[in-house]
Amino acid sequence: MAVQAALGAQRFHLFNSLLAEISIIIFFATIMSLLVSVLGIELLKSYADKQLPRVAELHLSWQSLLFGLMSNFLLAFIFSFLVGRQINYRALNKILQTGGKGSGVQISARIRQFLVLSQVIFTAVLLAGSLQILQQSLQHIRQPLGFATENIYQVSLNPGAQAYSPYEERKNNMRAIRDEFTLYPKIANVGIASDDPINSDGLYDYLSATPDYQHREKTLLSFVDQDYFNILNIGFTSGRNFTQDEIRSRSQLIIINDTFAHKLQNDGKVLGKRFYWQNGGAGKDIYQVVGILHDLALPGAKEESRMFMPQFPEHSVQLLVQLKPHQEITRQELNELLAHINGQYKVAEIKAMTYSHQLLLAQDVLSASLTAILALLALGMAAIGIYGVLSYSVQLRRFELGIRMAIGARPQSVYWQILKDNLIPVIAGLCVASVVLVLLWVWILKNNYALQTSNLGWMLPPCLILSITAATSLMSVWQIIRKPASYALRNDG
Repeated sequence: MAVQAALGAQRFHLFNSLLAEISIIIFFATIMSLLVSVLGIELLKSYADKQLPRVAELHLSWQSLLFGLMSNFLLAFIFSFLVGRQINYRALNKILQTGGKGSGVQISARIRQFLVLSQVIFTAVLLAGSLQILQQSLQHIRQPLGFATENIYQVSLNPGAQAYSPYEERKNNMRAIRDEFTLYPKIANVGIASDDPINSDGLYDYLSATPDYQHREKTLLSFVDQDYFNILNIGFTSGRNFTQDEIRSRSQLIIINDTFAHKLQNDGKVLGKRFYWQNGGAGKDIYQVVGILHDLALPGAKEESRMFMPQFPEHSVQLLVQLKPHQEITRQELNELLAHINGQYKVAEIKAMTYSHQLLLAQDVLSASLTAILALLALGMAAIGIYGVLSYSVQLRRFELGIRMAIGARPQSVYWQILKDNLIPVIAGLCVASVVLVLLWVWILKNNYALQTSNLGWMLPPCLILSITAATSLMSVWQIIRKPASYALRNDG
């Protein structure tokens, strides 16, 4: 730059030169970012094709490409402007008159500290948010459901013309199918239900403690048989399961979960009590609670009120097929079994409960993956940015550090002095980041967003940033303290 200025280059010439150099760097960064974007989209399509809707439609459009190119050009212009502002044009000519190595226009200590401070603020906020979301997603992924999923399949049947047959005929056919399936060597047990805990059809109803239904409670209603709870291994807090005779006689009994029990009565002690079901019809609207279930724990969802009745479903019917350990079953095998009973029934869908669980966790798995990548990128960028500034600062103090070592300073004391100086903007940045995070947390609480936090998520980011500062400080000063003081005083490499 000094040679260019001596030959008559003006400020805008130097700016154009900087813009060209930085644009070349950002051009290759743009190429790399496009490759990473294409690869990321293809990985997302192959990984989450069946878990996320319309994921196959993801692609890089010309609008996104244009936006990326314009953003990168804007960044190149901003970086060139910021670098150009640090050039003392009048001091460039003096550089040619100096004979020392490495002499030049220096970036002020205030600007260097500001760069470190801003890098720390950005990284701490991004890292804290990412870790909180990551922990919440991992908690959902590891969270027990409260019911069994292994070796259990959800089987939906297409009844064909039997869909229009009388209710009793359809009920007898389903019982015959269940009995036939139970005799198959691979199958341990079979249950009939209107839905399952993961794939509920959303049939809601109301229960009331009084016949006027003035104070009724909304609940998710399921029709099940006596094997439903045994197959899913859902435990009872009190009471019992339905019996086979109660299923056949459509007894006016109900089983509810603990959440619904506490809604019906504050202390939840409703076992044996009777409640009114509006859809029961005249003379059949009083139902007695014979069992209270443990609440389920579907990831990311608050447990709903649940009520179960011992009735054959009127419309949507699903079989829960529990296989014996280490067994698998196919649609063809089940259709062959159905052919022995009624050829009009066919298997419409067979789905493992573990697969339904995976679908339920798809959003959490995606969130965990993306936030983990984001956290690693934030740490990587912080390490590179902080090291660049600290290394430059140490090089400016190279002669000073050489003198310290020449008069007896040990390498450890030199490193600690550098580290203490570097920690000043880092700690200031962490303090500012803490204020920003507190404000964000208050905003989240006011908007009722469901975000669970942990102490680890708050404490880990500052610890990681302080560790990065310690490591980058050592890397930046290592080339000086590992050699005798004469190397630093002679400015040798």
